[in-house]
Amino acid sequence: MSQANTITEKRAVALEILNNRNSIKGLFSDLHYEDVSKLVDRVNTVYNAIKELKEAEHAENEAKAAKIKEIQNSLLAQGLTLEDLAGQSQTLAKPRKKRVVAEQPEFTFEYTVDGTKKVYVGKATGNKPAELKKFLKDNFASLEDIIISADRPRYREFMAKKSKK
Repeated sequence: MSQANTITEKRAVALEILNNRNSIKGLFSDLHYEDVSKLVDRVNTVYNAIKELKEAEHAENEAKAAKIKEIQNSLLAQGLTLEDLAGQSQTLAKPRKKRVVAEQPEFTFEYTVDGTKKVYVGKATGNKPAELKKFLKDNFASLEDIIISADRPRYREFMAKKSKK
């Protein structure tokens, strides 16, 4: 049998041996009766400690359930329900403000690549087509330089509002 290193491995090996009556007999066959008795006492001590913890936890849960039942009966005697209390707490809570996202206007941009006139209709912010980005970079131009004249006042107004934020 291989040597167990971690607690989990040791626990697995111990359970493998202790789950079979014949394995337990084989394990303790060479030990003296008093040594086996001491081991049984130690196991019983651990068992009793675990049992007491479980019983205390169970008693605590029962006491909690009794308190809850007592509070429910008290509420019913006063003509209230848990839903009434839940509704009360919701009215006290302030409603969250919804984030308002202003829809961005679209503009028309015209530019020329290799003698071909291109038109891009889209928002002034965010992602742009790669071809448009390359044109702006190569010609040291801005979007304002290539926007059509009809959209230019709206574009300037939009950018002014955006820069104030």
